[in-house]
Amino acid sequence: MPDHSASGHDPTTETSSPQALFDEVCDLLQRGDPRANNLLSRLQAYPQHAQGWLQLGRVLTRLEQSGAAMVAFDQALAACQAPLAAALEKADLMIASGQPADAARWLAEIQQRGNDDVRLTHRLGRAHYAAGNLEAAHAALQAAVDQAPDFAEAWFHLGLVEQDLDRPAAAATAYGKALSARPGMFEAALNLGISLQDTGAMEPAMDAYAQAVRIEPGCFNRVAQALTSASTGRLWLDPNALRRSLAART
Repeated sequence: MPDHSASGHDPTTETSSPQALFDEVCDLLQRGDPRANNLLSRLQAYPQHAQGWLQLGRVLTRLEQSGAAMVAFDQALAACQAPLAAALEKADLMIASGQPADAARWLAEIQQRGNDDVRLTHRLGRAHYAAGNLEAAHAALQAAVDQAPDFAEAWFHLGLVEQDLDRPAAAATAYGKALSARPGMFEAALNLGISLQDTGAMEPAMDAYAQAVRIEPGCFNRVAQALTSASTGRLWLDPNALRRSLAART
């Protein structure tokens, strides 16, 4: 981006196209330039520029200005051609901001208006899970994977729910599906190992742990901890011996 402060360019005195104005505001915000505040009111002249409001919401989210980001996402959603991404990212922000129950109610209302996009169903499951409503989370996530059998993230979150419901065999199935859909998802491989270990299936668990470490070597300590902390596990006194054992599995 150009260095406006060095060039003497004053964005507050220039008439811009809608997208150029949103670009300018977002750039100034990211650089911490107070001139952004002088432009924010001008954005209200473009209530239907949904992509610009979505862009602003994303920038404000990264800047941890949650309240302002919510307003921007709501403005994007009020446009005639509201982008689904605005709903998804608003839901993510609500969950991250400690409002998962509100997010679940809001997402359910969107679905009741006829939007059956699987990504909304997945977000609904995540919101219920974050709110501690495991049965509702399970129902939503099961619906998501039924609708989209290759949806790796939905399978992964279904696995988390199954683990919390103390159903390790079902959790292992879900994590296996997530890993099949996205072979590079090391968290799925790691949790698959934990779930298999909880069922007493140590050899398949070790294979899953080996896969997790191949994908993400940095998760080795988590594997070692899982092997020694569960009721069913193996004690490895020599971490290097464990590394060699995992590396030998293909």
